[in-house]
Amino acid sequence: MTDPGGQDQARQASRLTSQVKLLLKMEQRLLRAQRQMEAQLRRMEALNGFALAAPRSYAALDIVGLALDLLWPTCSVQAAVALVRPPAREGAPSVLLRAEDRPAAPVRPGPPGGDPAWEAWAEGVQVLSPGQDEGPVGPVRHLLDWLAPAGAWELRAPWRRTLVLPLGESPEAGRQGALLLCRCAGTSLAEADEAVDRSFLDLVRSHASAALEIAALHAEQEERVEARTLDLAVANRQLQVNLDHLRDTQARLVEASRLAAIGQVAAAVAHEINNPLAALKSNVIWLAEAAEEPGVDRAEVLADALAAIRRIAGSVAQLRELAAGNLPSEGGAATNGR
Repeated sequence: MTDPGGQDQARQASRLTSQVKLLLKMEQRLLRAQRQMEAQLRRMEALNGFALAAPRSYAALDIVGLALDLLWPTCSVQAAVALVRPPAREGAPSVLLRAEDRPAAPVRPGPPGGDPAWEAWAEGVQVLSPGQDEGPVGPVRHLLDWLAPAGAWELRAPWRRTLVLPLGESPEAGRQGALLLCRCAGTSLAEADEAVDRSFLDLVRSHASAALEIAALHAEQEERVEARTLDLAVANRQLQVNLDHLRDTQARLVEASRLAAIGQVAAAVAHEINNPLAALKSNVIWLAEAAEEPGVDRAEVLADALAAIRRIAGSVAQLRELAAGNLPSEGGAATNGR
């Protein structure tokens, strides 16, 4: 016979075991959800920092470097390459490489890929799994493998994915932009089935594209300011030349007016001196000829001669005052002439 009490205990133990397993599963789910929430929170904090820092950097290479710094810890990136076409004032297109923990730095593409064609531009964020058709970004993927060959980490984790992020607008017709390829590492094949947080990648692309657009506008504004400054400098030089010419013309006019005034004064002084000299000369000649004649009234002739001498003295005094910069009035000239 079976023991009813033993069967009850077995059933209770089985139920208890099931409940414990259920609690453990729930706890594992809660822990997994907590880790996911913490990881999402860290991503959002990092994204906020990137959104604040990227628009303050007006260089395309710096913005792409900040994007790589953001993706590196959040997406388990092991190596990344970026094709960057900055605004014209920043220079020619560049290839940035970041491998392991080294900062991003410009490199030469190397023989296998040569200069990568910009036709590799992707339409949007892509997540490439192993064996997936790489499409137009295949040449850039091979360039990444050439510049950053496989390391020991890939031997421990053979599965990997590649994130493709086009930043900014398509660089057709010389427009600025950047194409980002990030090679990620996994720890097991199970991670291949995990959903990639595409919304986070879309936000990264959105903020980086906006920062690149701001950098392009800033570069364009600087070009306009420099062109306007150059125009103003040319206008200032022309204005200075015109001002110098005006001053030279003004100085010549002042000199001409001064010479004209001196000529007028000289003519007037010559007239004032010649007339009394002529009278004085005629009186002296008459006195010399009539010196022996009796009954000649010499007093009146001498008075006229003295008047002529005073007129001459007055004209000389007026000339002295003019030379001293003190032009006498008509009344003063008349007084000096008497």
